[in-house]
Amino acid sequence: MVESHRAAYCRPKRPAIAEAARERLRRSCYRQLRQVTCHFHEGVLILHGQLPSYYLKQHAQEAVMELEGVEEIINHIEVEW
Repeated sequence: MVESHRAAYCRPKRPAIAEAARERLRRSCYRQLRQVTCHFHEGVLILHGQLPSYYLKQHAQEAVMELEGVEEIINHIEVEW
């Protein structure tokens, strides 16, 4: 019981991971990425929003890769034509 409590304590908190993802998107030189929303649950970061190109959709995903605590990224960003 102590071991699982310690592991949970050392794991990054959900709001902190989602906020870190949003901060990375805000710092991007592509202004459109600032409107992408992020949700984090049990190791999965989910991206939502609309962007004008597949390039920006991919760039949004790459911007949040390698965040500590993120095991999977689901990219639900839609490309608007």
